[in-house]
Amino acid sequence: MRRGLTVFLVAITVIVVVLLHSVSHLLALLIEDGSADAIHSAEIPAPNSPLIDNMAQYIPKIIHQTYINESVPEHWREAQRSCIDLHEDYEYKMWTDAKSRELIATEYPWFLNTFDNYTQPIQRADAIRYFVLAHFGGIYIDLDDGCNRRLDPLLSYPAWVRRTAPTGISNDAMGATPQHPFFLTVIESLRAYDRNWRLPYITVMYSTGPLFLSVIWKKYMSSGHNVGDGAGGGRVRILMMDEYNRFPWSFFSHHKGSSWHGKDARLIFWMGSHWIMLTVMGFMLAGVVGVGAWWIWNRVLLLGQRRSKRREGGVWERAMAWSRRGGKGGYELTERHEDAFPEQFQTALKQVAYTLPPPEKPTRSRTMTSVDPAVASVLDNRPHANQGGSSSSDDEADLLDSLDNDPTLSVYREQRLQQLHEEFTRAKRLRDHHSHGQYTEIKDEKTLMDIVNTGAELCVVHFFKPDFHRCGIMDGHLKKLAPLHTDTRFLRINVGNAPFLVEKLKVKVLPCVIGFRKGLGVDRVVGFEGVGEGGDTFETGDLERRLVGSAVLVREKLREGKEAGVVDGRQDGRGRTSQNEDDDDDWN
Repeated sequence: MRRGLTVFLVAITVIVVVLLHSVSHLLALLIEDGSADAIHSAEIPAPNSPLIDNMAQYIPKIIHQTYINESVPEHWREAQRSCIDLHEDYEYKMWTDAKSRELIATEYPWFLNTFDNYTQPIQRADAIRYFVLAHFGGIYIDLDDGCNRRLDPLLSYPAWVRRTAPTGISNDAMGATPQHPFFLTVIESLRAYDRNWRLPYITVMYSTGPLFLSVIWKKYMSSGHNVGDGAGGGRVRILMMDEYNRFPWSFFSHHKGSSWHGKDARLIFWMGSHWIMLTVMGFMLAGVVGVGAWWIWNRVLLLGQRRSKRREGGVWERAMAWSRRGGKGGYELTERHEDAFPEQFQTALKQVAYTLPPPEKPTRSRTMTSVDPAVASVLDNRPHANQGGSSSSDDEADLLDSLDNDPTLSVYREQRLQQLHEEFTRAKRLRDHHSHGQYTEIKDEKTLMDIVNTGAELCVVHFFKPDFHRCGIMDGHLKKLAPLHTDTRFLRINVGNAPFLVEKLKVKVLPCVIGFRKGLGVDRVVGFEGVGEGGDTFETGDLERRLVGSAVLVREKLREGKEAGVVDGRQDGRGRTSQNEDDDDDWN
């Protein structure tokens, strides 16, 4: 599980890093204010100041504007006229759709296909402004921007754009010298950003609009080319909001515009005004996606484990595996059944199972098999072991006397006395501190899972219902075995208190007894099937032999013929109980 969690976290980290890298320049715009390249008010002479004449001029005196044709709408004519009247000595160029396409076809034919295939007319209007500045130089002004004063001071910078809110730069007013490296970079990047983002507003903004220009600007600064203020310099200066249009001495005045905005633009603006709520929702969504990814990852790992175990196990073998469920501190108990194989293979598999020899018993630990037979005889035949009650022979001294009085053991007396002492001490410790030697009812399934998974190496668990007669019979046999087999925990749980385990283990017939070794299910007794001759009158020794055969019990400790299988009810002369023999209780 730790390895699976590590792989999952590494995978998520790689995905997050890749996503962050892909939008790194967008994220960088959130903290970029442009102040390092700002055109400050102190370096701009007042309108009509004689200092303007002493400033160097790098940008040519050309004003560029764009529209569909020469017929500019009435509500923009005032803004247009203000720029023309203030700059009679400037060349004025109106780039109509026809003139724009002609320039592209003549000077930049490599871009003509992209230019013609733009889905929104505003994309062509955006693109042409970058090309005319790169080709001719000058100042580009949107038709909804009027001129508030002469623009001569702005001719002293090799290139400039204006700051916009909430972040980045805008493309409605900007200037540059011909062939300025920044605008050459812009026009070279247009084809790479020509993508359809479904929403027209996003498509325009990120393919040709201000968001596109801001990303290219951020990349341009990162490239190291944003240096040099004089002739041939590559630095791009930033016209801040105060110098743009907030005061009488600002360069521009803004008029009604954004004629291309649609319904999706209103959605974007609404999102911008509710960004805190959307950010919280975004984190919540990311959490849901993360939990979902973790759940899917766990299911994939679990499926892989099941397939691996199915390849390793035999056809007749049933196995249960305990694994922690991610993030909740619980457990999941799963089972592998023969019916997991395709239906058409069932008959053939059963025939193979009958013809092959039975699987070998699991190897027992050294502490369980190394007990000398004579020592085991003394331990197993003391009154406490056979009767389940207390006796003076439960004292270690009495057991040592029993071993010492055996004349056949004199040769190995010291070795066996030591072994008897160790076995007695271990058994007493298990009984006193780990509830071994008792038949215990567990009230909730999590406690049961904790015991089976980490609390005991060997466990026998009886799934029962209090009102089922055969469950009572099974209880009687297990009560007899519990004090004898202190190496094994004997537990019972009401199926009503274990809905999760009942579903996962597919417990449908009661009584159901499952034997566990180190958290793995190695045996299952359904009803009384496979115990004795299959009737209600099997002996406790029959059940003991069944569990010893699957290595859930260490060794046989009952003396033959001394343990009756009928725990409640009378036994008739034919070896049957006086109650009716019915089928196993199908409680579902």
